[in-house]
Amino acid sequence: MSRLAFFVLGLVVGGGLVYGAERYHVLRTNQGFETVPKLSASFSDVYVDVREFTASDWAERQGLAADVLRAHKEYLIKDAVVDQVREKVKGLLQEFGPADAGS
Repeated sequence: MSRLAFFVLGLVVGGGLVYGAERYHVLRTNQGFETVPKLSASFSDVYVDVREFTASDWAERQGLAADVLRAHKEYLIKDAVVDQVREKVKGLLQEFGPADAGS
């Protein structure tokens, strides 16, 4: 291939990556990767690792959360909130513990 062909190929690949970064969020989840379309074209939150997100993290990124809900992938948010509640309940149970049967 000539230099011109490599240059044109680079332009096409680069343009495609810029277009994708401007139009989609790539989310790293516990199940793998998810793509979520953005409501408005921007370069914010192109790649986000949501594996350790809590309810407050989702609240801080309201634009991302809105895009996730519009894409009908609300399970990504629900899983984070359910895991957070489960950990808090588990911590409370360990803190207070079961009552002694012998007393």
